[in-house]
Amino acid sequence: MNDISDWITNSEQAAWAVNYLKNKNFKVNQSKYDSRADLEELFRLHDGRDDFMFAVSKMKSAWRKRSYDAKVKRENRTRCQFNLKKSTKSKIFSTSKQLGYKNQHEYIEALVNQDKEHRRQGNENLNMKLKQEKEKVEHLERQLLDYQKSATSVVTTCYLEIEKLIKEKLELKEDINKSPPPDHPHEGLSLDKIHKINRQTEEIKMTIQKKMQVPSSLHMPLLCDKVWKQDP
Repeated sequence: MNDISDWITNSEQAAWAVNYLKNKNFKVNQSKYDSRADLEELFRLHDGRDDFMFAVSKMKSAWRKRSYDAKVKRENRTRCQFNLKKSTKSKIFSTSKQLGYKNQHEYIEALVNQDKEHRRQGNENLNMKLKQEKEKVEHLERQLLDYQKSATSVVTTCYLEIEKLIKEKLELKEDINKSPPPDHPHEGLSLDKIHKINRQTEEIKMTIQKKMQVPSSLHMPLLCDKVWKQDP
């Protein structure tokens, strides 16, 4: 009798036990409308009977299963059935004890969560590296774009200057081709100017070449070729 009193922990459990025993045809003569009192009455009437004690044993097992199923449902758990090597199962058992886990299930869950956390951190690190690389590329692209704008501006200015020198040189050559009198000082002066223009043109070309010493993505050979090919 004391055993059942110790086993009952609350009124819900007492009511369930009374109902379970009633379904096994163990009933009180008159209900006291108190589950614990009715359960005590059942034990007073039937304690010692083999069939009753067998029913009580089955009742306790059924309650344990009911409590376990309720806990599984409450904790959003589910039963798993799968095969493992005996050595693996033995290792899980021994390791879970060594690490102080309550049971093997708790240890397996911890392993899964650790793997999940490891993957999450790995993904975060990878995303951070990708973000840093993207920022580096974007920074480089901005630098290259700025340099390209600067180079384009310089080359365009040089192009205009060469066009101006080419035009001036053509005018001087036209003057020379008008067949002035021999040893006319105008011819010598024109040639000196042409030589000077040639030197200036070469200097501008060198400026362009220096500005072109950048990555191939910023080279502008078509523009320079166009300028140089116009030089008569």
